[in-house]
Amino acid sequence: MVEEWQRPLLRYAMRVLRDADAAQDIVQTAFMRLFQHWDEVAASPERIRPWLFRTVHNAAVDHIRKEERLRNATQRALHEPAAYVTDPLGVGVEASTKDRLEMVRAALAQLSAGEREVLVLRLEYGWSYREIADATHRTIGNVGCLLHHAVRKIANYLKSIEARES
Repeated sequence: MVEEWQRPLLRYAMRVLRDADAAQDIVQTAFMRLFQHWDEVAASPERIRPWLFRTVHNAAVDHIRKEERLRNATQRALHEPAAYVTDPLGVGVEASTKDRLEMVRAALAQLSAGEREVLVLRLEYGWSYREIADATHRTIGNVGCLLHHAVRKIANYLKSIEARES
């Protein structure tokens, strides 16, 4: 069944999401849900195909909404006036200039929505990898990978700014 429906479902998810990784995750989730609901869905074999496509569609819409909420929350947080910026250890640091705040905004803009999501949960809220994985429906390994890439992107961005200023 997976061989028969995986490719059409992936194409459909890709058209909706325009994100190969998210499409693969959603299709995998749809198959897992199918097997969880096998007794009710398989009772009428003609229902399997529409059920799978509806499940992929609903998961894709949920994913889009989640990404939009994250993007909006990030934009609101970036544009709120702040007297200080919290560093990774949770210590308040004076935001001395508008330039510094702009540099932070620009560094965060280098990240994907998923990277921003896990970075904020880890640094601002101090969540463990397990808590982040549970909240975002990712694996612990994926959370670690996203955090690693986020930190590297920010470090490279800051190095490039430093090199330009030198």
